Amino acid sequence: MDRHELQPLYEEIFEKYYANSKDTVMWFEPQTFLNVLGLPFFENGTFPNIIFESGFTNPPGAEFGSVNHVFNDHTYCCQLSPEACVAGEPDVNLKNECKTWHRKRIGTRSADA
Repeated sequence: MDRHELQPLYEEIFEKYYANSKDTVMWFEPQTFLNVLGLPFFENGTFPNIIFESGFTNPPGAEFGSVNHVFNDHTYCCQLSPEACVAGEPDVNLKNECKTWHRKRIGTRSADA
């Protein structure tokens, strides 16, 4: 989805931005589903969460190191698993699992950027 749908779409948008201002900055982000897959807890209490690399091959319409792009993403503990937010907000007892999730997610997106 990122590579075949979003990247070409963002490239078209960026061309219009850039044509109007060479100083423009485009914020873009990958899709969430299926790049992030929070799964139900295993019976042993482990979290089989999966965070895939984004599919972008480069910033839309530019090369790596572009000063005109910001690779953006969001991370929420509720993405970890449906059970993480049964009451609508993350369960405070899952603070360590949430912290691990955020580090993994941010680390993956940092490598993507």
